[in-house]
Amino acid sequence: MSLTTLTTEALEEGSYFVDVSFYNEDDELVVPNADTIYWTLTTDVGTVINSRDYEAESSLSTITIELEGNDLALQSGEIGEVVRRRITLLWEYDSDLGNDKPAKAECIFLLRNLTRLPVET
Repeated sequence: MSLTTLTTEALEEGSYFVDVSFYNEDDELVVPNADTIYWTLTTDVGTVINSRDYEAESSLSTITIELEGNDLALQSGEIGEVVRRRITLLWEYDSDLGNDKPAKAECIFLLRNLTRLPVET
């Protein structure tokens, strides 16, 4: 499993787009097998956000995950200027080593709590 930390912050209840490419064991770009791409959005401790659990995607070498509104809402008990979110991806691909090889990746991004921003006077 690979882990990527995104550098662009999401803004609370705004819009956020994550471009995802898929790679095989040789770090070559692949098109995942049909109907095998799924992703889940969670808090840093694994709580699923906005029922975004095993969301299906079309099989392309690159997809864009679109998050907005309640996907980017703070959860009960979350405090601080920023909180972490995780997108976990699952897919299968064919390679010289065999067919239907499972793969998994995860990315972390920061969600900025806008209610914690200072108010200008």
